Amino acid sequence: MSHVRQLDGKGELEWRTEPVPADLDPNARHAFVFPAAMGYVSQPSGTFTLSLGGTKLLDFDVSLASRTWKSEDTSVILAYAARASNAEDTTGLVTLDVPAKFLEPGKPAVLKVVGSNIGSRRWFGLLPLR
Repeated sequence: MSHVRQLDGKGELEWRTEPVPADLDPNARHAFVFPAAMGYVSQPSGTFTLSLGGTKLLDFDVSLASRTWKSEDTSVILAYAARASNAEDTTGLVTLDVPAKFLEPGKPAVLKVVGSNIGSRRWFGLLPLR
């Protein structure tokens, strides 16, 4: 599993989505769904910064339960649906809902998560698709 921690502010996890629809209406919204995991909740709390194409969208942290985060202007929504958890870690589905104007029709989106410089072993990772 590819993952990033909140150690030194230098760790990052970057990936490309499937291409968005070529006929995507720029006034619409588009959602990406991917399996993810996060954990080590007993470690100090920092943040993970999510960006799209080099533009910061929002900050989030580890949650063992289902949770939703929004960008400052509330136009971007990151929803985590926890499916399984223990006292430290959780797995589930992440839905990232963004305005289509942030995307290039017919092309993949480039997403990146960077962990904060807090010296924490908290982590966020992408689960492989089978």
